[in-house]
Amino acid sequence: MDPNEQPAYDAAVSFLADDEALAVRLADRLRRRWKVFVFSERQKELAGTDGVETFSAVFKERCRMGVVLHRENWGETRWTRVEASAIKDHGLNKGWDTLFVVKLDDSTLPIWIPDTKIWSALDEYGLDGAAAAIDARLEGLGAKPHVETPVERARRLKAEAEREADAQAFLESERGVEAAQQEMIKLADHLEERVRDVRAEGLNLSLHRDPNDRYVFWVNGARVSMSMGWHCSYSNTTRHSSLLIRERDGPYGLGWPAALCPVVSEIRVSITVDATGAPAWQEEDHPDRYYSSRQLGDRYLNRLLDREHESEL
Repeated sequence: MDPNEQPAYDAAVSFLADDEALAVRLADRLRRRWKVFVFSERQKELAGTDGVETFSAVFKERCRMGVVLHRENWGETRWTRVEASAIKDHGLNKGWDTLFVVKLDDSTLPIWIPDTKIWSALDEYGLDGAAAAIDARLEGLGAKPHVETPVERARRLKAEAEREADAQAFLESERGVEAAQQEMIKLADHLEERVRDVRAEGLNLSLHRDPNDRYVFWVNGARVSMSMGWHCSYSNTTRHSSLLIRERDGPYGLGWPAALCPVVSEIRVSITVDATGAPAWQEEDHPDRYYSSRQLGDRYLNRLLDREHESEL
């Protein structure tokens, strides 16, 4: 690219497939000022091109800054491996200020990513905080914010309103209730698999299911436990319904005295749809975060493992 030529994009977002909705929602916030590349929104445009060459060009030459939504396995899948290589080359050639990493979990980052380019405050500041930090970095790189035209703003607001209307229609329907039930089954099955993997590492965990309610289950450690249950008020709407997660001291069992396994925290999680229209979970205390069933299961199983470890100290 000609040194004097402006990049086609101010930011290009790299992410795992499970984080597509998060990438789209972050891009929505950034687009009020910047030109942003998200692959899932450019599939038609890129159809028929050489995927490897196209992705390499976007992240290596055609963007001002690469934004990585990092969690375990990023850089190991087919496309994120291509993107990681191009982002690394970009950083080496243009300087590491051209990299912004949003840390989504506690997994180890590639050794070539400088610690100073990692942003790990998503739980505290949310997507608005991440967008503001990216804004500041882009301005520091000399990017000129794009002023949204009335037509662009109208188009964006219309799309946001349509997404919200579709989400509400989904939740106020039998389809929404059925989706929540299916996600609970996915959540239990995923936790069972994860617990089996953890046991293979020598840790004493076990998953139990309520024999009378397939949407209630719990995980026991030696000293702590976690229970999950979907509580549905109606059959044709998800209104006043939620997934209740209780973190407890001591192992849990149905009918056991509360004194044996006191609740130390209680989290309510709602079923919703993410920016791609797929069912997702939303914590009451973090309304700007959406989780797939796999992500939610991993999140709370990690919390249980941390509490189990702390109880040993």
